[in-house]
Amino acid sequence: MNLYDGSTDPDEHLNIFRTQMTLYTIDRLVWCKFFPTSLREGPLGWFSDLPPNSIANFDALELKFTTQYATSRPHRTSSMSLLNVKQERGESLRAFMDKFSKVCMGIRNLNPDIAMHHLVSAIVPSRPRALTKGQSQRVVGPLVGSKEGSQQIDRPRHRRVEASPIGGVVALRRRLAKALPG
Repeated sequence: MNLYDGSTDPDEHLNIFRTQMTLYTIDRLVWCKFFPTSLREGPLGWFSDLPPNSIANFDALELKFTTQYATSRPHRTSSMSLLNVKQERGESLRAFMDKFSKVCMGIRNLNPDIAMHHLVSAIVPSRPRALTKGQSQRVVGPLVGSKEGSQQIDRPRHRRVEASPIGGVVALRRRLAKALPG
């Protein structure tokens, strides 16, 4: 266990400390005696400056410790921060997915449905590719001398993505499967 120096999340330090201590004892009064051994520099000085007999139990120590180092808690992002993550024009799908994943990893208890909703809305739709000369001849060719004209055009088929979440998810999975290797 790394010694706490006051620059990181105090709640995380307490979680690690509790986990380590339960390996040896569940007596929380013993935890109070061992707690200063998990501190260094500033936090150790803070603990040493506590008035004698001012800590009744480990819960009181936790409260004083987390209050003292509350400003060291990291900023917690919410699912609303996903609204700011958009795929930029020209940005590869892989680069965007890396960026999106990093934001998602910083959100505690993120609902997967909310993440998927934001993911689908943040991806830039791909544009149909320009037709090559051979493809354009297949499209235009049937029009020559045709009575029915547009009914015989061999148009590239583009699937329409429905507005339902399932339609968007299916389309996204297909696009990801094509874009990402293996």
